[in-house]
Amino acid sequence: MSYLDIAENNITYLDLSKNEKFRTLSTSNNLAWLDIGEKNGISIYTLKNGRFSLGAIGNSFKIQEQTKLGNIDKNKVTIIENGKIDQNTDIVYGYNFGEDIVYKYDCGTINGKPLKYRVSLSFSKAAGVKGESAVVFHKELDKTHDGKAVEVPENDIEFIGSQEIPEYSWWQKDGEGWKELDKAPVQAGEYKLVVNVPSDDYYNGCQGVQDFIISKAKPSYQLPKSLNGYIGDTLEDIQLPSGWKWQDISQIIDKEGIQTYKAVYIPEDTLNYETVYNIDLPINGLIKKETVDSDDNSHINITVENDKSQLTSNDKKDTQNNVLSQDTVKTDDNSFGTIWVIGMVLSIAVIGIVVKCKKN
Repeated sequence: MSYLDIAENNITYLDLSKNEKFRTLSTSNNLAWLDIGEKNGISIYTLKNGRFSLGAIGNSFKIQEQTKLGNIDKNKVTIIENGKIDQNTDIVYGYNFGEDIVYKYDCGTINGKPLKYRVSLSFSKAAGVKGESAVVFHKELDKTHDGKAVEVPENDIEFIGSQEIPEYSWWQKDGEGWKELDKAPVQAGEYKLVVNVPSDDYYNGCQGVQDFIISKAKPSYQLPKSLNGYIGDTLEDIQLPSGWKWQDISQIIDKEGIQTYKAVYIPEDTLNYETVYNIDLPINGLIKKETVDSDDNSHINITVENDKSQLTSNDKKDTQNNVLSQDTVKTDDNSFGTIWVIGMVLSIAVIGIVVKCKKN
């Protein structure tokens, strides 16, 4: 089909978005909506404003449930006179009886330009028919844990229809289901606020639900100070204060001086505060103190802490008194015993030489 004159047909809405051959259109004023999709090369001879009658309705209605309007797309409807539409619930409300509801419909584009179709809806008041109600949330309830309970955002909730006092209840995610709370939540977790609005004489009741999350807060902490470790040790050998742990305990301290290593901070309240990863902690790498080692009974090596110079027993021996100098570093018990024995042997040797000389 490439040509259509709607005035010659009993058509109240029209969808031409899938028709690629369509080229020419002439409309009358009996359309509630028109969808042409994206078309190029179309010649529209006549596009009159639409006028459509809904018949008898209540104080509000769901536009997509009006069979006379067919599969009208609520997201393409913009009410410009006498009424409002809530895109979340598709409820039309706030209109005055005796006046037309006027809206513009987004029909698509022709040769890259948007096409809007203006429609006037006439209607009358239905006796005994209640209108629809709705709860509209204009603000999200998501927040970060701050130790304070969530408050009902009454100034950010719009009530459509029923004028009865709403009832509020708080619910917490519990596995696959929900459990009702006796008060507004404080702790981190997944929740929902349920608002029930009773019906009144003119409107049906309704329920509104707002899902929200209280996220964990970032904790405050102080970095551990004065951390020292010996070169060759692993991070497992370095103890951290409560709440801290190394991210990789197998890492080896391989350099002298200050180096940084990754750590994790775990707060006491893990329900409401995040665990923090990749924190740089400085460690002062130290050279290990070496121990005394004995090559044999006649030569002893001693390494002084923080001084790489070597000392020998011959350098420190007093030949007159046959005793070792006391200006030495600490040694283990076995090394000290070895030095004492050598001193005694040398003393006996000297005495023997003196006695032999006197006899001669």
